[in-house]
Amino acid sequence: MRKRPQFIPPTDARQALAAAGLEGEDALLRADVGEVVKAAVEGHEVRRIGDLYVKRVTGNHKEIDNELAVLLHLRQAGVPVPEPVAFAAQPPSAALVSRALPVVETLERRVLDGGGSAPFAGPLAALVRQLHDAGVNHRDLYLGHVLVGADDSLWLVDLGRSEHRRRVPRHRVVKDLAALDFSTPARVASEFARVRFIFRYLGTNASRRQVASLARAVRRKSMKIRRHAERKIARGDPNIHVNA
Repeated sequence: MRKRPQFIPPTDARQALAAAGLEGEDALLRADVGEVVKAAVEGHEVRRIGDLYVKRVTGNHKEIDNELAVLLHLRQAGVPVPEPVAFAAQPPSAALVSRALPVVETLERRVLDGGGSAPFAGPLAALVRQLHDAGVNHRDLYLGHVLVGADDSLWLVDLGRSEHRRRVPRHRVVKDLAALDFSTPARVASEFARVRFIFRYLGTNASRRQVASLARAVRRKSMKIRRHAERKIARGDPNIHVNA
């Protein structure tokens, strides 16, 4: 994690939090207000208060500080991610407040409900390339962490585990692309479509050899993720699913 840029919470957000009874670090970390939209799993909780989301983490406060730093960096780089507006930390707990995005649903939900993945393949490949060009790899880049706006724009969320370097190493590129491949059902994307996605990610200057090499690495990693997920499901893990 790199040092985060200067962070100055906007005045309107501070006013909204104060009106909701979330003024000060203690309230941000512990106040029982708002709608719980993601129940606590492994020390994580997300609440919605008006147009703001409050993400709380207990046991790994560095995850929140990392997410804040990455969000500020990516917004500066023009990558569509939430706007952070408040932050609190009292180790081992921390909280991050961001503005709600103008979204309709996750890309995973759109695909599973029959909306198809083809219209989003080009924009999604460009978005992931933009993320990596900014020196960030997601580490949890599943379709459920890509949001679709009312205008079909795409946004990235849940960047708490992401990494920021000068350059994203190849194995991390493969992992991000494999997570997308794994979470894309076979019934909505053929093998040809998956290779074409890699071509779009690499750009028109990529050689056939480069495309083929990356596509093979991504599929190998995708199958490894699938086998790992299936073992977790067999053990009864309720937080894992595999899109058929």
